[in-house]
This record gives sequence, C-alpha cells and structure tokens, in this order.
Amino acid sequence: MTAGADTTVRAEADSGPLAETGVRALGLGATRQVLEVGVGNGPARGLYAALGFAECGKRRGYYGASGGDAVILARDIWTVPQTSTREQSR
Repeated sequence: MTAGADTTVRAEADSGPLAETGVRALGLGATRQVLEVGVGNGPARGLYAALGFAECGKRRGYYGASGGDAVILARDIWTVPQTSTREQSR
C-alpha cells in the first residue's frame, strides 16, 4: 500500500490520515509501516517521531534533480494511534 501527503496540507501536522493508513494496512496483514522523509524536513520528522517512527536508513539522492537525501523511518503498526493530533489537542 502506498500513501502520500498532499503538499497543500503537509504543514498542518494532522496524523489522522497516516494512522488510518496504518489501520488499513494492519487489516491487510502488514506488521510495519515504512516511509521516507527529507533529511531537512524537521517538522515532519518531529511528527513521525511523536507517532513512534524510528530512523532505520537513508536514501541518498532520493529526491532526484534536487539531490536531496531522504531518511527512512519505520514503526510497528500496532503502535498506530486511533485519533489524529488535531483531535487530541481539542
């Protein structure tokens, strides 16, 4: 299963869609969730760390022409939160 963040809402730090993807993947028999994020994308890396993702590798030149590297993050799916960070802050 592949999922991505809409570039118009990436900065909103809403974990709901990511959590929902993990729940759907769990239903399909997956046990881990893996993603790539830009090395310099501190806000996203902070969000993913708060959601239980840990660095497990790097992809050099992942972003092609821009030459940016990506960090590979992973977590066990049973750590997926059931609500978004937006809902938790209300």
